[in-house]
Amino acid sequence: MVWYRRAIYARWENSWSENFEINFGVRQGSVLSPLLFALYIDDLVNLHCPERGWFILLYADDIVLIAPSVTGLQQ
Repeated sequence: MVWYRRAIYARWENSWSENFEINFGVRQGSVLSPLLFALYIDDLVNLHCPERGWFILLYADDIVLIAPSVTGLQQ
């Protein structure tokens, strides 16, 4: 198996960070990203419980968690 090193950097307005290495994960925009995201999120959807006021709204790669309180959200 061949592993490729990936170095990335962050940009904030006109400032750039030093390069740093990423050893895990999938790059944003990869063809595998949607499938892996769906598999990862699948278990989260099972936490939807309207009786307790917990709701999960999913659209593409956006997630909104709704609960009646901070404690309810943490549960």
